[in-house]
Amino acid sequence: MVSRTISNKAYLPFSIVYFEEFETREEAIRRERYFKTAAGRKFLKKKIID
Repeated sequence: MVSRTISNKAYLPFSIVYFEEFETREEAIRRERYFKTAAGRKFLKKKIID
C-alpha cells in the first residue's frame, strides 16, 4: 500500500483488522460517527483484542 500522506508514512504497511460494508454512504458515516464516541471506541477495542 502506498501512502501519499506524510503523517501516515511511519505506520506503513497497514493491515485491516476490522471491516464493515454498508448499502449507503449515510449509513457508513453514521457508523463512523459512532466509532468516534466512547462507546464506539470501546466496541472497536473489544473487537480488535478478541
